Amino acid sequence: MFLFTYGSLMKDLGNHYLIKGKGKFIGNGVGKGKLYDLGNFPAIVKDCATIKGEIYEIDDTLLRKLDMLEGYSGKDDEMNLYTREEVEIAIKSRGFKSKKIIKAYCYFFNRIASLKKEQVVPSGDWKNHILTRGKYFWEKNCEVL
Repeated sequence: MFLFTYGSLMKDLGNHYLIKGKGKFIGNGVGKGKLYDLGNFPAIVKDCATIKGEIYEIDDTLLRKLDMLEGYSGKDDEMNLYTREEVEIAIKSRGFKSKKIIKAYCYFFNRIASLKKEQVVPSGDWKNHILTRGKYFWEKNCEVL
């Protein structure tokens, strides 16, 4: 199965250690949603905007661990911080000669009412956003920038 990551699970970011060595990087991808800055991590909600991220091939064991990180307890649990859904992601990698659409799991923020318009990241690119914003925990050197 595939997972689309758009935030702290991406390479070089704070929670990537959970995927590193356990999931196989497939390539960069683009999905649909609106990206929000919640401080040390992002959130997305369904929208027609573009979100940039990474695609990994993962197994059930890793998916369950990521569910715990994302506060996901099951499909119909109203207490979920995030929901998990399978969505279409456009991907381009060395293995594909052109863009290909695949189905991948993605975590969507479940507390939409708490989001504010000033938290929107218009670029849909979390890595670029935190580079320009600063003050983020990076996996490689374990420092706050």
